[in-house]
Order: sequence, then C-alpha cells, then structure tokens
Amino acid sequence: MKSTIVQRSICPLTAVVMAALPIGHAWNTAHAAVPEKVVAVAKAKTYKGSLEQMQQWGPIRVSIVVKSKKITAVKVAAEYHTGRSAQIQGQAIPILKQETLKAQSATIDTVSGATDTSGAYITSLQAAVKAARHAKALK
Repeated sequence: MKSTIVQRSICPLTAVVMAALPIGHAWNTAHAAVPEKVVAVAKAKTYKGSLEQMQQWGPIRVSIVVKSKKITAVKVAAEYHTGRSAQIQGQAIPILKQETLKAQSATIDTVSGATDTSGAYITSLQAAVKAARHAKALK
C-alpha cells in the first residue's frame, strides 16, 4: 500500500518540475538559437544632376531617386522668371518626368514648344544618371 502512495506523489511532482523547466534544459539539450533571416532592404538614394541655366527661363536641376537599380522618382528644382516660363515649365516638366520614369534613363525626347526647358532638363538628368551609374546604383 505504501508503494501506491509514493507513485501518486512522484507523478504530480515530476509533472510540476517538467513544466517549470524549459524542455531543452530538462534533458540537458539546450536548443541552439535559430538565426533570424536578414533581409536586405534596398534604400532609396537621391542623385542630383547639374544646375543648368536655360537661355530665357532661369536655372533648372534634376534629381533622381534610385531604388533597386530603378529610377523611382524624379525631382525638379526650377526657377520661374516670368509667367510665360511658369506656364511652359508647368506643362513640360510633368511630361519630362513621366518620360524619364518610363525610359529609366536620360534618353528621352524633348517636349515640343519647350525646347530650352527640355534641353536643360535632359542635360541635368544626364549628370544625375551618370552619378547613379558611377555609384553602381543604376544599370
């Protein structure tokens, strides 16, 4: 009869001890830490083009944002000297930006009626693309 009492006492005690200890330590087989996966996240980087002076309309500078070897955004800093320059640049720059994103290079056409703006934009864009390629950020 005593052996039955001992068995009943040891079983619950063993269960309590086992629950309190991590399984790896219970049998002296500590688990190795599983390394977390390191995922490289490409950072976007901005490359500035040269400041180009347009003959009639003031300076313009194009910057490109490159991420994962692609141009993801185009930023343009331009000064407007007259209402006419604001009108021309307001129409031409969105088209030039769209063409840049589509071409993923500086090989784009000029915008009709905005030859001066287009030329200065493309020259500045070429410098930005060259800088990105030099940094191996762009193909």
